[in-house]
Amino acid sequence: MTKLFLSALFLIIGTIIVLNKSNGTPTERRINIVGYLCWGASAILLLMSLVITVPAGHVKVATLFGKVQDNNYREGLHIVNPLLAFTAFDLRQ
Repeated sequence: MTKLFLSALFLIIGTIIVLNKSNGTPTERRINIVGYLCWGASAILLLMSLVITVPAGHVKVATLFGKVQDNNYREGLHIVNPLLAFTAFDLRQ
C-alpha cells in the first residue's frame, strides 16, 4: 500500500512540475526533467505494487479492506490488485 501511495504522490508532483508554465530557460528545462523523472518513478512504483512473489513452501491469502478473498496464491510470481493486503502461511512440515 505504501508503494501505491508513493506512486500517486510522485505522479502528482511530476504533473505539477511539468505543467508549470515555463519560457524555456535552461534552469526550467532541468526542472521539467525532474518532473519526468517523478513520472518514471511513479510508473516503476506502480509496477512494483502489481507484482508479488510467494516463496517455496508458502501460501499467501489476500484481504481487501478486511474481507478475505476466496482464492489463495501458491508459490511463484503473481500479478495482483495493488490494494490487496497479504498474509503468508508456511506449509512446510
